[in-house]
Amino acid sequence: MLGISDGLLLDEESFQVRYIFLDHKTHSLAYSFEEKCHVNIMKNRLEEMGLPTGPWLMELKKAVIREEQGDNLFRIWWREDGRVVDRWMPIEELRRRIMQVVPGQKIVYVTDALYSEVNAEKIVALARGADYLFIEAPFPKEDTERAALKCHLTTAQAGILAHRAGAVRVVPFHFSPKYAGMEEMLEWEVRSARSEGG
Repeated sequence: MLGISDGLLLDEESFQVRYIFLDHKTHSLAYSFEEKCHVNIMKNRLEEMGLPTGPWLMELKKAVIREEQGDNLFRIWWREDGRVVDRWMPIEELRRRIMQVVPGQKIVYVTDALYSEVNAEKIVALARGADYLFIEAPFPKEDTERAALKCHLTTAQAGILAHRAGAVRVVPFHFSPKYAGMEEMLEWEVRSARSEGG
């Protein structure tokens, strides 16, 4: 694990958690959770090869994430009639025949942020290419002055940041109680600002 001063809070085998400090007239934090890759097992292919599911699949996923060499033999094991059955196969063959390895997902969470150029640059950098961006949008776009006083984003600002970051899906939240019952309108304003790009 690296020191938290570099923005990397946690570096595990299959994922990382990053953070940034934001200005909310006090420090607040935004986070990203990033899978290093996503490994899918095709169960129909397992069946075709006569291989059972079991704990060995989790170990295989870990080996693939670690990018172990394809010629390495991998132990497949299961219990059958009270005994352990072993089978050994090259990792590369297993990867090719029963796995689909795709880029991991990135999920970003942003709340309690004053809209400023410094905050905007940090948010865009953290959220760049996010699959899901959960971002606060407490105030509608017409309430920019109130949002600034409260050190929060408007719907338009949240949408513009999502657009600049190239986020695939945007989930606005943290709506002001003042707008209870108007959540759909607030969500629409975020989506609209995102699609127009500001």
